[in-house]
Amino acid sequence: MERECVICMHEHISVVFLPCAHQVLNEYFNVLHQKKGMDKFPSCKTQKLRS
Repeated sequence: MERECVICMHEHISVVFLPCAHQVLNEYFNVLHQKKGMDKFPSCKTQKLRS
């Protein structure tokens, strides 16, 4: 079963967030999320780990 990006509701999900394992965005919106400097995951608001 293919699931769709929760932002655009069109493209298939292609990103898995770790450590929470949520799958909610496609690559385009993941890059946009990163470029905006967002440091929490969009679905659960868990703080992203920095390497």
